[in-house]
Amino acid sequence: MFRSSRNVFVLDNLNDKLFSITSDAFNSLNMDKLFNFLISFYSHKPNKNSPYDPTSLLRLFFLLNSVFSEDGFTSSRDILSVVPPEYLQLCGFRDSVPCYTTYFYFKRRIGLSNLLSLLNSFKLALVKAYFNRFSFVFKKLGFIVLSVDSQPILVEGNVPKGIIHSHNKFYNNKFGIRFHHVDIVFPFYFNLFSVFRPANYHDISVFQDLIFDNIKSFIRFCSSKGIYVFFVLDKGYDSISNFHNIISAGAIPFIPLKKFSSFSKLSHIKIKDYRLFCSLSNHFLHSDGNDYSRNRHRFICPFRKNCNLNSYCSGRFWVPIIPNIQYYQSFKFNILRSKIPSSPIFNFIYRFRKRIENINAINSNKFSFRNTHYFRNFNHLLKFEIKLSSFLFKLFWFDSNVSIHSFLCSSYFPKPFIYIFKSAKFIKIKASKFFSSF
Repeated sequence: MFRSSRNVFVLDNLNDKLFSITSDAFNSLNMDKLFNFLISFYSHKPNKNSPYDPTSLLRLFFLLNSVFSEDGFTSSRDILSVVPPEYLQLCGFRDSVPCYTTYFYFKRRIGLSNLLSLLNSFKLALVKAYFNRFSFVFKKLGFIVLSVDSQPILVEGNVPKGIIHSHNKFYNNKFGIRFHHVDIVFPFYFNLFSVFRPANYHDISVFQDLIFDNIKSFIRFCSSKGIYVFFVLDKGYDSISNFHNIISAGAIPFIPLKKFSSFSKLSHIKIKDYRLFCSLSNHFLHSDGNDYSRNRHRFICPFRKNCNLNSYCSGRFWVPIIPNIQYYQSFKFNILRSKIPSSPIFNFIYRFRKRIENINAINSNKFSFRNTHYFRNFNHLLKFEIKLSSFLFKLFWFDSNVSIHSFLCSSYFPKPFIYIFKSAKFIKIKASKFFSSF
């Protein structure tokens, strides 16, 4: 028996929109699944007092790291002086409320790394609650733009870190970690997902193995609502596997090709009868083996020695491929991948990529990323990671004029928002014309 409830208690006469959205997000969480996960960290002690339901304390953690300040909740201050009673009822507290010691040992028992991961799940639940409540706005808008980026942070101490490889000479070859984050950058700002990894982890591998798996459900949720998702990434994320994964999830990737991309030399290769065909020499290409380590396949032209165009073309081609997909299908993805950067719609969408750089600048100024941060141990580092994630979460939830709450809960649409809807209509027309050709 627990001293708090797994239910979300909502007051009927409260007209606070922030409160209503928070209750929607809490109700959308699978409390039974969360309870089974959290209770595994508890041990049964029959002589102790009845504990609070762990899902109640988890919801309190969400509130203290988003709406309210966790720094205000200390051993000398009661939780009621930090969180209003109506928000505590959302957490399931009615007859009694936890003290600081109870909350402290809950965090220690669950682990900060697990709590940071659960905070990401709450962000996704929250933005879905906004999309459900304001579906008429998003139907009129028709699309959103996501972006992903990473930031180097200089660190010292007994923590996992790696050598930073960066074009910025200040950070290059120094030890640190990277802050990877996915954000909605149009029509508002909102931090969807964030994760920290040693700086030597490549952006592509972190995106493929960790980030994309967590936001795939959100992209499919948007698709089910009839909302197009444009995903803008820089050249560091340019790969055929990233392109394929984003399209498979239901989003449209906008990634500029790398400067020395091998596919830029294959513009004269076409597909004919499910085979690769050279449009210059009018010959089919022959398969000549795989390079599994780099996910590419080699093709050769059997008439390359007698071809009059051998000064233009060597007759040997490495084509990027997608594992478990036929070569001609991989080649079709490569054709689309090369045509998007040269399309008229590309510049209209890719300009929103600059907005994630604004987020990086905000982080750098707030947390002094150009200074080296010393961490005694891994737990000390996790506290910093939660603090940074909470800052971004709160800032782009309701704390700034470009946040999701400011955009959707304004009593009127000012001129910038009217401009957004007009530009959205223009972009949708351009996008439909371009993608209808494929």
